[in-house]
Amino acid sequence: MKALARVLARPAVVALLFAPIALMLWGLQLGLFGLQGSARVQAFEIAQLVMLVSGGVFYWVACRADAAPPHGARNAGAALALIAAAVAISAQFAAADAHLNAAIGPVAALASLANLVLVAGFAEELWFRGLWTRAARTSLVLAVGWGALAFGLLHWPMGPGRVATTAALGLLYGAARWRGAPIWALALAHGAVNWIGSTVAPAATWRFGALPSQALFCLIVLAAVWIVLRRGLPMEDTR
Repeated sequence: MKALARVLARPAVVALLFAPIALMLWGLQLGLFGLQGSARVQAFEIAQLVMLVSGGVFYWVACRADAAPPHGARNAGAALALIAAAVAISAQFAAADAHLNAAIGPVAALASLANLVLVAGFAEELWFRGLWTRAARTSLVLAVGWGALAFGLLHWPMGPGRVATTAALGLLYGAARWRGAPIWALALAHGAVNWIGSTVAPAATWRFGALPSQALFCLIVLAAVWIVLRRGLPMEDTR
């Protein structure tokens, strides 16, 4: 197990392990496998479950074999505040949008939130802010910057606007992780942001549809970078 953990401590290995998952997700979103309707949706859900399970197993192995003490919580307050800001800003844009989904019931809404936290939030955070940040933890640029870029490119089939906004959010999540935020908190924030955009306000244009949105995302990115660089010391541990 220790040998596998040492292998997982290499960024190139983490990237190679994730590459087939990314290609599978890209292919499904672009319709390259000839699947339509419910079959395509089911295949996409299976791909997300593969990402969740594989990320969970690899991350468990990496943490289990690491003898380093858990990362202290001295900076977790600022990190969690940064995460809360992402959710609050998303909610503000959704509330101002004219296409709020008022028809959805509370049970369906909560089920959607739980699904997005688990399947999207935990699955992607385990890979990008878990395995990747852990492997690249000696380099701020590699861990946060390149991790955010890769996170944005994962959403490439959805268009350049989605790549830009998800990369910005990836930088925000990466900065929070660097400052000590736990994976579960990032997964909750990630799922909540996705839930606001897909369930609460499915037709919202806040993501990258207007100049104010673009400017606000730039400010979020600059704030994240400033918080990280202000005390940009490497993490003691990234559990």
